[in-house]
Amino acid sequence: MFVRVPGLRIDRPHAGVAWMLLAQLCFAVMGVVGRISSSVAPWQEVLLVRFVAGAFAAWLLARLRHVPLKVVDKKAQFGRSFFGTVAAFGTFYLLAAKQMPLGDAVTLFAVSPLLVAALSWPVLGERVTLGSTVAIVVGFVGVVAIAKPSFHTAPLLVCVGLVTATSTAIAMMWLRRMGRTERGEAIVFSFSVFGALVTLVSALPVLIWPRGYGLVWLCLTGLTGGLGQLCMTRAYALAEAVRVSAVTSTGIVMTRILALIVFLEVPTFWQWAGTALVLIATVAVANGGRTKRA
Repeated sequence: MFVRVPGLRIDRPHAGVAWMLLAQLCFAVMGVVGRISSSVAPWQEVLLVRFVAGAFAAWLLARLRHVPLKVVDKKAQFGRSFFGTVAAFGTFYLLAAKQMPLGDAVTLFAVSPLLVAALSWPVLGERVTLGSTVAIVVGFVGVVAIAKPSFHTAPLLVCVGLVTATSTAIAMMWLRRMGRTERGEAIVFSFSVFGALVTLVSALPVLIWPRGYGLVWLCLTGLTGGLGQLCMTRAYALAEAVRVSAVTSTGIVMTRILALIVFLEVPTFWQWAGTALVLIATVAVANGGRTKRA
């Protein structure tokens, strides 16, 4: 049973898609500045700052809106926080692992929406339409074209990537369930505090004080990550899990565009083609039939 939050309104599914698009923009910016941050600080420290900034952003927003940060469903919040933290560790670890090409990591992360589609019916009771399933697969193909994976990497890192994708999918399941009853600020604050405490244990031995603009890049990484988390939490509260998770593929496109602007990384023909597939799939999922309750 879920406890309804007074005044919490569930809007149209399109609003959920819009919030997820905004979340992906924040995460794309986080990825670019995070790459810069990783050159001045260990990945554990970058992740720690990301969690701390996320907690601060959620706390500040809650104060401005005069809403409590108390989570009613403690069990669900622990599940969301645990699997979300595992996913965050895997993500930042692989992005910092020089043995794994970035394309391989991105492709493994993109497995997550497929897993969400597979789990939506048995876990959430949300049946996925055939059109949405096809769109998700098309989006995944687009990600593969953009990322150009080689998978000439250590099997252990591939396993870490698959565990990360699975943990992300499970965390999104919990987030979808909690989003119907809990306030987004409370969910993000609790998750960020949990993640920060866990990350602090691994970050303490390698903590350094960044010099010059390093601190600025770290803060920007944390701020954009925290804002993205808030937007994503809102998205899952407004629309079905499979619909909003499918939109996460647009983050790859946004990251490529930012990489072109910041790092002058010119996309190849296949990357442009993959971008088109991702955008087509996103539009199809956003305007397709809604999932049905089992």
